[in-house]
Parts: sequence; structure tokens; C-alpha cells
Amino acid sequence: MYLSLCKFRMNRFKYHKRSSEEPVPEETTEDLTTYTSVDPEDNFTITSNKLTVTDIHPDHTTTYLYYDFGEGYFKKNFEIRFALKVTAIWEDHALQGIIGVANSLTLNPGGPNIEINYDYTGAGSGANYDIEVGGGAHVAHTYINDFLIGTTYYCKFERIYVGGAEDNIVQLTVYTDDAYTVRAKKIYMNPPGADLPTWGEDDFTLAEATETYRYLMLATSSRDSHSETIVGSFEISDVEIISNTD
Repeated sequence: MYLSLCKFRMNRFKYHKRSSEEPVPEETTEDLTTYTSVDPEDNFTITSNKLTVTDIHPDHTTTYLYYDFGEGYFKKNFEIRFALKVTAIWEDHALQGIIGVANSLTLNPGGPNIEINYDYTGAGSGANYDIEVGGGAHVAHTYINDFLIGTTYYCKFERIYVGGAEDNIVQLTVYTDDAYTVRAKKIYMNPPGADLPTWGEDDFTLAEATETYRYLMLATSSRDSHSETIVGSFEISDVEIISNTD
């Protein structure tokens, strides 16, 4: 499995209280059993390192798993890693949240986020799916399709501040190995005029690019309205906050 350097967080006191001057050593992988679950229809199975979501309808109104890291925790630059395995996908256009940061506990996280959808090009074949990167408030998304059902992907979710009140990059880099060395896809959104490759790009302006965020949210329900027969299943595991800086 991926090994990382020991990390420290100054404002998260999960197990016992320390002085504000003393850094808090943190385990490399988030313990999801310490997160708060909002799961009225019992779609979630939670272990320390894995959230399994079974037969969820994207139009669920109150479904997500979250942790309150404290006001202002997620800063202008962060990297979060996680593994994603989709085992079943609906056969119609319907977004389902995977991971995102937020300042309020709503179905619209309001910050950088990652969602999945059915495969547009495959016309809902059931064999592939899309991963979409959003800048928050569902204002804009860019996506790449052809991710395979039943395959585990290892993902780097990043917010990168490049200066200015509305200038940042939100991107997801997807790997096929847990050492994060074999890159499969890269999906990103960047400010207009940024000097970046055009592969997977969709220009957008994200207001409040300097805004910090409080919550980490997993498996957030979509805002789409569809038949209750449209369901999907997936796993999110080995969530790890690699870096988080101004």
C-alpha cells in the first residue's frame, strides 16, 4: 500500500486534547468510523478505512458521511487521496457525490467536489461510468468517461491556488495502482487564461478561490430527480489527507 510521511494537523483533536502549541500526530488513513453518517435508508456500510454504498438512488434527499475538521481547516491548497470502486451504475443521467469539501452540511457541498455519473458515450451501457470534477455550487463540471465498473482506481483530489480572488485549479488524477505511479486519466478545471494543457480542461471561474472549508463530505446525494429504480453501488476507501496549506 501507499506509504506517506508522517503528517501533523494543528486543529484536529480527534482522540484527546492537547495544548495549541503541540502538534497532533495523525494516522495516515482517515478512520471513517469517527465520521458522522446521515443515512436514513441504510445504504451505508462503514469500516475504519472503507465506506460501501449499496443501491443508492442519486435523488436521495439526506444522505452523506462527513467529518467536522473545524472552521477554516481546508485551505487554498490541498491534496486528498482515496480509492474508488464502482460496482453498479444507473442507466440515466444522474450525478452522485463521491468526495468534496464544504462549509455547510447540505446536498450541494459548495466547494471543490468529485462526482460520478453514467457513461454518456456508452448510452448507459452499464459497463463504464464518468468521473466529474466540480468547482462548487454545481456551477461548472468537466468530466472524462470510460472508467470501468468493478475496477479499483486510486485518486488524487487537489485544489491548487494560483493567485487572485478567483484563480484556482480543481483537479483529479486517477491511477490504476495503489502506489500512484501508473496514471490513467487526469481531469481538471482551471481559471480562464491559465497556462495549462487542454487535456480534460473546462475553463471556469470559481468565486471565493481563497475561501477555506470546514467539512469533508463523502457520498453526498445528488440534486437530480429521477425514477427510484435508478440505483448504483460503490466503495470509497483509504481516504488520506496528504497536504493542506495556504
